[in-house]
Amino acid sequence: MTETITHPTNAGDQAERSIVRHHEQLTGELNERVQALLTAARAGGDLEAARGELIGFLDSSLMPHASAEERTLYTAAHALPQGRLLVEAMTAEHRALADRVAALRHLRERIELAASAAEIRALFAVHLYKENELLLPLLVGAGADLPALLHDTHHLLDHEGSGEHRDH
Repeated sequence: MTETITHPTNAGDQAERSIVRHHEQLTGELNERVQALLTAARAGGDLEAARGELIGFLDSSLMPHASAEERTLYTAAHALPQGRLLVEAMTAEHRALADRVAALRHLRERIELAASAAEIRALFAVHLYKENELLLPLLVGAGADLPALLHDTHHLLDHEGSGEHRDH
């Protein structure tokens, strides 16, 4: 028996690249804000301003992005037998991110704030690896309409008033 390899359509390939680029942008923005908080914690700088910047980004961009993807990309992948466990694990990571964001609001000690910010950054990096290297190829390989899923993600972000940039 020969295996059929599905090649993504040009539009699907463009949508996949666009999603990955946007994830790189989110990672860069998160890293900048986490680094600012770590620097403030280490150097005795304005920790509250750094925390506010990080929480503002998480609330306006990263968490709405995660929520929208759960209702679009994750729903499509969960419908595939080979995607169920992956999606359940990735959804649990979203809950863990939300818990870390909530903790970040209430922590008072510099070391705890720094550790929490670093945890968020590390968890997001591992999460994006799964999304870019496992979830997206799974969807493409299954013939999912990635451009339509991307459109639906944009629609949800626009409807919910996310401050996220729409580069993808």
